[in-house]
Formats: sequence, structure tokens, C-alpha cells
Amino acid sequence: MRGCQPCVNDISNIQAVYKKWADKGLVVLAINDVDTPSIAKEFMSEYGLTLLVLLDPEKSLSQLYCKSTGTYPLTIIIDTDGFIRYRRPMVFSCEEEIEGILKSL
Repeated sequence: MRGCQPCVNDISNIQAVYKKWADKGLVVLAINDVDTPSIAKEFMSEYGLTLLVLLDPEKSLSQLYCKSTGTYPLTIIIDTDGFIRYRRPMVFSCEEEIEGILKSL
């Protein structure tokens, strides 16, 4: 298994919610600032991930969105107008927790 266990659990929950909510317009972009394209692809295949992963080897996106926390994983929810509506520098306990947050927004 690749990846830290909290990250693996979190991305698995996010993937499950993405599958349920994609038809409602949810778009998920994961930022990977560590792995090479081949390692990222292998990780996605291993865990059955279909969400989009942006490779950020220069860490420009990571610095833009994560500079204030320095914590991984970090989840940011951005609305359709580009405004950050939610920020969480820790993992989710389950799919239902993520869905509750989305419903509240």
C-alpha cells in the first residue's frame, strides 16, 4: 500500500462521495505535490480512484492553498464562484461526514 494511512482513508471517503455527487455537479481535484506521474497513476489504480489529480511538483498550488496550515491531508471546498467555503486540515471520519458538510453549504 502506498501513501500515508490517513490520506488513503480520506481519499477513499472523498472518492465515494464524489461518485454519489458527481451528477449533482461536484468536482473533486486532488493535489499531489510529492509523487511522479507514474507513482500517482499507480496509486489511483490501486485504490480505484476516478477523481482528478493535479500533479504539483513545483508546489505552487500547495503553497497557494495550504500555506497557512502545513497540514496534510487538507480539504478545501470551493464554490462555483471560486470562493473558499470550507477548509479542514484533518481527515474525515466517514462519507456521511463529508456529505453533511456539502449539504450545509
